[in-house]
Amino acid sequence: MDVLTALRRVLADTFRFYALAHISHWNVMGSDFPDKHRFLGELYADLHEMVDDVAEHIRAQGALAPGTLAELVRPATV
Repeated sequence: MDVLTALRRVLADTFRFYALAHISHWNVMGSDFPDKHRFLGELYADLHEMVDDVAEHIRAQGALAPGTLAELVRPATV
């Protein structure tokens, strides 16, 4: 696997994880709501930064980052 393919896969997997963390943050319930809500908020913020960093690495390889959601998640393995 070449570097660009690996970066696209990492981007796709990280973005999917980011989306799941963000959706979970919106929908958390229960007596431990404050702790879970805070944790998930921090998690999706960290993942958002990672997504941006990986996309920038793709650009540094001379390629464009995915331009559609379908292109973005297609290489996902998670």
